[in-house]
Amino acid sequence: MGRHNIGSITFTRFRPIGRGARNESKFSYNRNRHKEVLEKILSCAIESKGRIKVSVHDPLYEVVVSDYCSNNGLEPDFLRSSKVSGCRAGTFWLGVGPNGDVSPCPLLLNVGVAIGNVLDKSLKEIIDSSELFQGLQQRRQGRSGCKNMGICGCCLAHAYSRTQNLFTKDPMCWIQRR
Repeated sequence: MGRHNIGSITFTRFRPIGRGARNESKFSYNRNRHKEVLEKILSCAIESKGRIKVSVHDPLYEVVVSDYCSNNGLEPDFLRSSKVSGCRAGTFWLGVGPNGDVSPCPLLLNVGVAIGNVLDKSLKEIIDSSELFQGLQQRRQGRSGCKNMGICGCCLAHAYSRTQNLFTKDPMCWIQRR
């Protein structure tokens, strides 16, 4: 534990969805500043030497961790906050709303992105028949044109909030696609 008896801290990126969309100008900043913030969080995590567990709920943090590790001869798992890196939407998790709607990301339920309803079909049937879930699997395997997609996965909810398209670049990403 740290000197203030803090055992863990979690950072979550502001995403302009739901009620947050009205407050984007108050809480959001540009992609370069976002990278600086993520690098500072990583620096603090390293400085704590494991005394404080640092979790970051932002897929782009995985790019910062990966870059730091490759520049310092370390394995990325050394600093990851979990075993699965990047955005997990449609690949390692999904959202089910109180009405039964299923979405690849719990945050996307706030903006009405649903691919089925568990009151009508089984979860397996919904996932197996969803072109969206299949597209997310392919995207995650690096078929998106971004060399870091397998590391980060980008934030689908943030991308969708800006473009109404789940397969566009994360608006907070500072990396140029090939």
